[in-house]
Amino acid sequence: MQDSVVLDAVNEIESLTNGFARKIWQKIMPLESVVANREAHP
Repeated sequence: MQDSVVLDAVNEIESLTNGFARKIWQKIMPLESVVANREAHP
């Protein structure tokens, strides 16, 4: 579509979902480290 309102909305949704994904990974990475450390040192 070439409707600028629709394109702007899609771009905003893409930015929001990318931001959410980034924040989720920022939370997951430390958890993976804790789990690996517990498995290595029970």
